[in-house]
Amino acid sequence: WTTTNWLITGPATGPGFIRVDPTNPKRFVTDEGRRYFPLGHNVCWNPTVSNDYPRIFQRMGAARENWTRIWMTHFYESLNLDWPKVGGTFGQFSLPVARRWDLIVDEAERAGIALQIVFQHHGQYSTTVNANWNDNPYNTANGGFLSDATQFFTNATAKALTKRKLRYAVARWGCSPSIMAWELWNEVQFTDAVTANQWPIIAAWHAEMAAFLRAQDPNAHLITTSSELNQDYWGAMDYYQNHNYASDMLVASRDPASPPTNWPAKPVFDGESANLSPPQLWIHAPLWASLMAAQAGASCPWWWDTIDPENDYFLFKSARDYLSVSGLPD
Repeated sequence: WTTTNWLITGPATGPGFIRVDPTNPKRFVTDEGRRYFPLGHNVCWNPTVSNDYPRIFQRMGAARENWTRIWMTHFYESLNLDWPKVGGTFGQFSLPVARRWDLIVDEAERAGIALQIVFQHHGQYSTTVNANWNDNPYNTANGGFLSDATQFFTNATAKALTKRKLRYAVARWGCSPSIMAWELWNEVQFTDAVTANQWPIIAAWHAEMAAFLRAQDPNAHLITTSSELNQDYWGAMDYYQNHNYASDMLVASRDPASPPTNWPAKPVFDGESANLSPPQLWIHAPLWASLMAAQAGASCPWWWDTIDPENDYFLFKSARDYLSVSGLPD
């Protein structure tokens, strides 16, 4: 006997889902009407899921961090539903991977952390930047159907399989208010399609996938992507997401990249930030400088594999305490 569908009922027990504030399009708000101001750091992958994520999320929650970002990666203990290929055929999903995501979503709910779930990352379709194309199961060299990484954005089979994965994610985890947003891409600017100057094709792909998600998701989770803010393919996205890497993180976070003034008003904040300074300095600088930048959230540090062993969580707690006392997010 297999359960094929189910219904979630009953009143919400928390602030609800995260939305763009209808009265202020540059800010976030919850269904309950509370201001949501992202403050947290990336935890994009770890060697093990069951050992690492519960511990890290508990520490983040204790520091009152309320945001993180996780990729569907194929390395370490995989978080990619369909890489490697499951069952010898395309379009099948790994149930062990899905159960890892079950744990991640459950632990995020328990810790009060909102997730950005990243479906694709640049290396999977790049031959130049963090290149994983040679290992990609869609590559014809590996028995796939794409002879070139740029074809991902136009190939009918690739698009159908991507929608299948999006649909599965919505069906399995879309009931959770701990998912802030579906993030379609990490740093799409480093894919081979951008090297080939295919920005209009990439924009069309984002619009198509966003429309599909909106049609499938009854809880209307936010949709975003991440790239540089100098190419206009953000029309179907609910908020802008910049990545901030600089030698002087004080200046870069105080005066961060923003979309052109003629683009639609939407929330924006740094989904990644880092430099090569000593760990506590680079966390402290972008966190506090970004609070003065009038963006929708704090700058969110990258190097979680340093933050955790260095026990740098107190730096986030001090920033959250300031936000709470000052009322700055409001």
